[in-house]
Amino acid sequence: RRRGGGGGGKRNNNRYRPVAVVEDDDDDFDDDEEDVVSSLSSSFEEPVVPRNAWTRFTRVLVEDRRAAVLVIVAVVALSAPFCARAFALRQLAEPTMETPCPSDAERTYRQVERSFGAGSIAPYAVLFAGPTTKGDAASVEESVLSDTALRAMDAVLSELEAMTTSEKVGPLKIASLTRLGSSKLTAEDYGQCDAHAEQPGVASPPNVPASACPSIRRLAAHFATPNGRSAVARVELRKSAYSPEGLEWVQDARRVLRRYDGAAYLDGSGAQIRDMVVGLFATFPFVIVGALCVVGVVVGLAFRSVAVPARSLLGLSLTLSFAFGTCVVVYQDLDDDDDEVPVSLRFLTTRGNGRGVSWLAPLITTAIVIGLAVDYDVFLLARVAHFRFVRRFDDPTALLAAVGHTGTIVTSAGVVMAISFGGLFTSTAPILNQCAYLIVAAVLYDTFIIRTLFMPALISLSGSYAWWPTTPPLPEYPPSTEKKLFRVPREDDDDDDDTAGGATTTGRCSSKTTSAGLEMTT
Repeated sequence: RRRGGGGGGKRNNNRYRPVAVVEDDDDDFDDDEEDVVSSLSSSFEEPVVPRNAWTRFTRVLVEDRRAAVLVIVAVVALSAPFCARAFALRQLAEPTMETPCPSDAERTYRQVERSFGAGSIAPYAVLFAGPTTKGDAASVEESVLSDTALRAMDAVLSELEAMTTSEKVGPLKIASLTRLGSSKLTAEDYGQCDAHAEQPGVASPPNVPASACPSIRRLAAHFATPNGRSAVARVELRKSAYSPEGLEWVQDARRVLRRYDGAAYLDGSGAQIRDMVVGLFATFPFVIVGALCVVGVVVGLAFRSVAVPARSLLGLSLTLSFAFGTCVVVYQDLDDDDDEVPVSLRFLTTRGNGRGVSWLAPLITTAIVIGLAVDYDVFLLARVAHFRFVRRFDDPTALLAAVGHTGTIVTSAGVVMAISFGGLFTSTAPILNQCAYLIVAAVLYDTFIIRTLFMPALISLSGSYAWWPTTPPLPEYPPSTEKKLFRVPREDDDDDDDTAGGATTTGRCSSKTTSAGLEMTT
């Protein structure tokens, strides 16, 4: 009623007027139903599955299982040789990997190598803590210039010389308190030289001429501590201490020094770099496995599936191994002086001493590659899950729709990332050059191979097991023309036969909907 009126308001009787239902023939109803279904199907299918290059290729994989199997086998077979090379990666710790080339520091480094040998850049130091004679009560410390200490130090250095049999590393150049040239020194030589410096008329040392006394005194000043309890020896390799051979020599030398019960130690910048590289790469496989496990758990919880993270980890493993494998082929296997190397690839080669990959490059790029690869994978899987679980498409249509909608986005994102990181190729620092290669190779491989070929083929072959153990709902799209979407319960044929005339008309009016009634109801 209107406000203030006692019932004088006019009721809108049109709202309560019943819709007139008129009898129609069965054939006309069936034709109208088929027209509605076909019109809904044609109008709904166009925006769901875009027509582009991604859907055309994916449709081939969906419709022909042999094509999907062929794509998976081809991707694995062509990637396997490069993936296998990832396990042959050799870490290079040379300082010139982090410096621009050419530069003043790099030119000086090379000039010293050519003039004095590669080992002169970073010689090793063997530290002697001072031999001790252990008694029953306490240890009596001896001077490193005593005969006992000199013989013990000379035995250690002689064993290091005997151990270094490789022509690439040896022979060693040793400067220590135990020798002057080819002559072995004793405590008496040092004592006579000190006395000869105070009184020139004193007899000469027994093993060297008197003219060598200044050199012997310099040895004592440079290689012994002022209190005479510790000494150091300078060991120089033929090869650079930062080369793979030099780093390997550290391990062999320390194995020899351990037999002297902590009386001798090996130090030097090469040994420090070796300890850092070995320590980091000893845990590096566990870091990769841990990151993959975390990614698998997060993806599995997000999609409530075991099959989805397993499929994602397989693609991620291919991306990582392919990027590292091709990096080994380009930076480690190819030689700058080889005429067979294409000119287009020569700017990618290492400019350092020896063939290998900078030890920092894998540590820097692995986390970036994992993040980008998982990101692109989630783009595709999220759209497939949306069309399959929310829109309730069947498996082939959900895959086609997801690939059609995400193909351009993922490809554009991958190309943009490749161009962005590819700018590091213009850097003259080898480590930045290698980081750029690892990221660009991984992004392009993941974008155009894994996300475009490998993953759609795997999902199409998985079928209803793609989301195991989760069971997808029954698909409702595309609708079948045999399904009566708008059917209303009808009276049995026996009731229609028993009634006649007006009764038949009444019964059919209560059980059938005409096109006009369907339109009003809609």
